[in-house]
Amino acid sequence: MSDTIYHIMSTYANQVIFVHVLSAVVWLGAMISARYGRVKPLRQLSTPEEYIYETERYKRFFKLTFPFIILLFLTSVLMALGYKDNAIDPEGFMTTDTAVDMYKMIHTKGAIWTVMVMNMGLMAWINSRAAKNFDHCSNMKECKKCKDALWIIYNYLMPINIILGAVEIMLGIILQSSF
Repeated sequence: MSDTIYHIMSTYANQVIFVHVLSAVVWLGAMISARYGRVKPLRQLSTPEEYIYETERYKRFFKLTFPFIILLFLTSVLMALGYKDNAIDPEGFMTTDTAVDMYKMIHTKGAIWTVMVMNMGLMAWINSRAAKNFDHCSNMKECKKCKDALWIIYNYLMPINIILGAVEIMLGIILQSSF
């Protein structure tokens, strides 16, 4: 297995990094677009039909980003396992302090991406529940819980992921410049 990963990373490193960066940029860009690139802000929505449309819009957003999240995960694993040989020799000892520090940063990036994926899953779940509940609303007074659910996504969860995504891209630039 490690020979295969080493072969992929030594032969196709630029392609793996390109797919990784493209996936990160699409995911972060989609989140920024979903949060800030709106025709009508969430606070101006007034009918159940508008909120139903909003939940459908978020559903399309989650479907768009899911393949890029998977690609991001796969390329991250390839890069982390491929870099392990630079940080730790076959006997399990550190090669250099700098290499080990970079390896730790790779794991930190992985932890942040994991939090982002969990946050994305939470957003998808909240949106799914809100969409089901909006189908049973006849007026806005009955739809308050659904509206509040969308507010949580819009005002808290999406900005958290945008900030974490920007930190991730910055860490990736630091790692890339370290090579």
